[in-house]
Amino acid sequence: MSAALPEIALLPGTCVIAALHLDPRAAGPWNAFRAWLARLEAPALLVLGDLFEYWIGSLQAREPEYVALLDELRARAAHGTELHFLHGNRDFLLGRDFERAVGGRVHARGLVGRTSAGTRVLFL
Repeated sequence: MSAALPEIALLPGTCVIAALHLDPRAAGPWNAFRAWLARLEAPALLVLGDLFEYWIGSLQAREPEYVALLDELRARAAHGTELHFLHGNRDFLLGRDFERAVGGRVHARGLVGRTSAGTRVLFL
């Protein structure tokens, strides 16, 4: 029998995004996301996979463009936004190193969100 999926509260204002495929070589979307993130005031941010065009592992986190973005994600977490990430087909290598870098949580198998009304939503 497999373990139950983690469950998180989907508080009002929680943001859910998916499939941004961010790549620092595409400066427009990359910078637009960074600007949006800087203004974000949400109890939680749930990323449903493919935040990045590709993620090849922790060495990528040392590239200057990624360092800046990961720092900005960590700053958002430090200001009270819970960060939750699901794997996509292009960033399935996100793991513990990424969690530590951003102050968030990677849910490799998915998660269940619970609304304030008690409705449960499955995210895979």
